[in-house]
Amino acid sequence: MSAVTANRASAPPAERKLTRGDLLAVFARMHLFQESLNFERMEALGYAFVMAPVIRRLYHTKEERAMALKRHLEFFNTQVTVCSVVFGLTAAMEEQGGNEADRAIAGMKAGLMGPLAGIGDSLIWSTWQPICLSLGAALALNGNFLGPILAWVLFNIVQVSAKYYGVMAGYHQGIALLSRLKGQFEVVTTLASIVGLMVIGSLVPSLVGVTTPAVVKVGDLTIGIQQILDSIMPNILPLGFTLFAFWLIRRKWSPLNIVLLLIAISLVLTAFNWLA
Repeated sequence: MSAVTANRASAPPAERKLTRGDLLAVFARMHLFQESLNFERMEALGYAFVMAPVIRRLYHTKEERAMALKRHLEFFNTQVTVCSVVFGLTAAMEEQGGNEADRAIAGMKAGLMGPLAGIGDSLIWSTWQPICLSLGAALALNGNFLGPILAWVLFNIVQVSAKYYGVMAGYHQGIALLSRLKGQFEVVTTLASIVGLMVIGSLVPSLVGVTTPAVVKVGDLTIGIQQILDSIMPNILPLGFTLFAFWLIRRKWSPLNIVLLLIAISLVLTAFNWLA
């Protein structure tokens, strides 16, 4: 057992217990969660920012805090309101498992961000927000200056409440769940990783749009290459581009360089009418 692990194991539980103030700080920081959104890791910087109060409370050395922050700087992207549950769960897992639960925390985040994005986008952006804006617009069209204010208040009553109760419920239910699953982090990690891979795999054909207009002529017969590829496996070109990008990631290419390379390849192939 390493010295860091031994020190944490010997520390009294009260020393590592998160306070209500820590959870309120997480809730407050959630309102700035997407202020550092970027196309490389999406909400990763925001995630590390939100988790900073928890990390400061639970870890006492520069090395431990750096390890925890690095864990939360990995790619993350989901709907900003409902992801409060993930922050609560993360706080609980940090408290219970610490840096030893690194894979379990990463697996949980990867497994939940896809399903929660679908739920949040449907309920918050596609349902509740249009209702609030419609009510506000109806008042505004009648010359009532309270229309925009009403829309803002109604929307944030739900959004702010969901963020608060999501953090608290995620934390407290996470504690209960982890106490029942103590010693089974590996199983939880494996299951969460499977869900995460399924979500990511299902996004490939919907987010990567690659087809080819190239044709093969055999006598008087003209056959489209895309038709042949679809008969082998639908969406094989998007899958190929995705696997190529994954291969470059494994070779330590930066996401920015991968994007630039894929753009260059796409431009060249499009110029020769091999890609659409």
